[in-house]
Amino acid sequence: MEDENIYSIIGLVLSGTASEHQKELLESWLEESPGNIHTYRALERAWESSKVELSYSNEEEQYQKVISVIRSSKKPRGSRTKNMLGIAATVCLFFVFGWILFKVQQATNEVNTVETEPYVVKSTPPGSKLKFKLPDGTQVWLNSGSLLKYSPGYGATERQVELIGEAYFDVVEDPSRAFIVSSANFQTTALGTAFNVRAFPGKQLNISLVEGKVRVDQFSQDSVEEPVSQVLLLPGEQISWHKERNVLEKKAFDPMKVVAWKDNILYFEDTDFHDVIDQLTNWYGVKFTVINPPVKNTTLFSGKFRNKSLEHVLEAMSFSKKISYEIHNDTTALIKVTSPN
Repeated sequence: MEDENIYSIIGLVLSGTASEHQKELLESWLEESPGNIHTYRALERAWESSKVELSYSNEEEQYQKVISVIRSSKKPRGSRTKNMLGIAATVCLFFVFGWILFKVQQATNEVNTVETEPYVVKSTPPGSKLKFKLPDGTQVWLNSGSLLKYSPGYGATERQVELIGEAYFDVVEDPSRAFIVSSANFQTTALGTAFNVRAFPGKQLNISLVEGKVRVDQFSQDSVEEPVSQVLLLPGEQISWHKERNVLEKKAFDPMKVVAWKDNILYFEDTDFHDVIDQLTNWYGVKFTVINPPVKNTTLFSGKFRNKSLEHVLEAMSFSKKISYEIHNDTTALIKVTSPN
């Protein structure tokens, strides 16, 4: 759905003039990602408070006229009055939304695409995800807090991208041009396949193959001429590497646990408390303060959450373990562990 269409629908929903079909479209859009929910809530709060300050000189006067009509209007008695009120509310929202979206982008660094030589860069801040196609048709799901870059000439002679963070790739097959993902000191090479790469700085690197076949080359930090190791992955296999231990391990993996994120599912299975907090920080873009944190690997959580609010997830955690929580605002939260061991 085009952005301008969804914002028109949001305007109709908030002004109380949306049809049932439009409400269903909005519901579907909200289910697509937590980032959409965050955007809707920001617009909803602005609409309810009616305290948005516009920077345009011409629109300011029109906005004030429209908002005064809405505030002074009595209960509508006929369809014409109701329609006029709905139109006024929607027009008002259009003025408001342009300003809010500009401010939201400034304040939260929303999903960004920058085309500057020598790279095209796509990035997502914590709390946002992005799905897009590369020039060759390869589909990419970019997780929160991640960055992908590639040459403007991508696909002409080679298909190579660089990744910091996490992404899922559904690669268009092209035997003449291998698809290569560079992450840390690893290169993953595929012709036509689907796989997940998780390569956040300072974290364990995981490359997980869903279908097809890939070759993973590990290079030394000093040279990229010859790989120091090479691993072939078959569907259902994953390699893991942690920089501090410098250990490369191949094992089977659970696709649900690894790639659920691309379908907006937050999934934990006996996940350590500290790893849960890391994921929630990235997923919701919230900074946590933890009082009395448990010892590593002593407090584990399991759960599956699709498009659920942070409060919903923390409430579920509080039921299963002895923790309490406070959500201060959209960017900070407090967790207190009452029985860490």
